Amino acid sequence: MDIVYLYDIVQQELHKAQAYGLIITNSSERQAEETKTSTYCHIGGRCGSGFMERLMLAFGTSAFLKLVCLNERPQRTVIRQRVQASGDGYDFHRSLRLRIQRHLAAGEPMADVLASIDEIRRVSERNSARNGLEALEVWRGAHTGVVSGYSSVTYESPSGLFRVAFTPDFGIRMGGSGVAVHVWNTKQPQLLREMTYGVLALFKSIYDEVDKAPNDLAVLSLPDSKLYRLSEAGPCADMGDDLAARIESIVREVRDELGLPDEDEHPPQPRP
Repeated sequence: MDIVYLYDIVQQELHKAQAYGLIITNSSERQAEETKTSTYCHIGGRCGSGFMERLMLAFGTSAFLKLVCLNERPQRTVIRQRVQASGDGYDFHRSLRLRIQRHLAAGEPMADVLASIDEIRRVSERNSARNGLEALEVWRGAHTGVVSGYSSVTYESPSGLFRVAFTPDFGIRMGGSGVAVHVWNTKQPQLLREMTYGVLALFKSIYDEVDKAPNDLAVLSLPDSKLYRLSEAGPCADMGDDLAARIESIVREVRDELGLPDEDEHPPQPRP
């Protein structure tokens, strides 16, 4: 084989490996990465845990609910954007969640919490937080159970392609049960009942292994004051595995379209 041609092939593979994060060229970066993962990847070899951690898409509860309630085409668009993203996205609802905790967990008066909304710089985020807090206050007027707190848990998909964190914004006693509630404050898309229960079902077995776990999981939709409790899901409580498999399938297809590896694949061969 011509030595120049061989050199070109090697260079192509090196550049591609660097792009995928398989090779760390900076010595300080290498040291930090090896300290973090104690593993590495090499050209043509299986990838270590640090590489797979970068491959795994990470979702918050609301972000994943939004994803599964979209039609397939916008779902693929969202997943493609996440696969190509270089960092975590902006959490539009963080300001609302912090204020919910200040009111329900710390006992800060709602009037003071509402007054603090003016500190939020983005107008759309400020309006969303205000509407959410006002809706929560109305809902709490009709649901006066004792408030408590529960820990977050994280679900990882079977093939390690994505993970979802369930973050309770508050806990509440309802009918003798402790319910961990995540707040949804997005108008579009509307929550789909079956998809919402399917998402909640992902976390049930994880909480079974947690000390001081809730008896029930729920999503409170603030725009319409609907509470989706997993205990009321019926047959939808068994949808979690199928839902995860469908999202994994889309992630694989998107990664293939972009020419990127996933857990079961080596980096793709150069295209002619």
